[in-house]
Amino acid sequence: PYPLSIEQKAIQFCRQIVFTHMDCQSLNILTPLSTSSSSDTGESAAIIRLIDFEYSSFNRRAVDIANTFLEHCDMNNLKPQYENEYPTDEQQHTFLMSYMRQCWSNNQWNRNDSSNCSNNHVEIYLGDLFTCDDANDD
Repeated sequence: PYPLSIEQKAIQFCRQIVFTHMDCQSLNILTPLSTSSSSDTGESAAIIRLIDFEYSSFNRRAVDIANTFLEHCDMNNLKPQYENEYPTDEQQHTFLMSYMRQCWSNNQWNRNDSSNCSNNHVEIYLGDLFTCDDANDD
């Protein structure tokens, strides 16, 4: 009945059940040797491919994002050094900005919300994205 606050939208977004990869580490990401130039924007566009979907399932969006940050650590030798390898705040922010802009462009945030994505919207969502408290499922 009432419009959701930005905090409620952020909590809904991170709790949303989506198809997740759950193993997004360097050995499972294929990148091209070169990039192609987009004729519309003049920017380089590299298409990446994810492989190895054996851990994939439907899960909360925030779980896959958190797992991606863990996989950022060198899991290839099975001896990650989380203190040294975990993404910095800046790296997390860059990832989340790209992730959320892509979700916004695909209209995955809120299918009933037709507002445009702005830097302000993304920054507010980022501020609240991981403040989810599963104990308060309302």
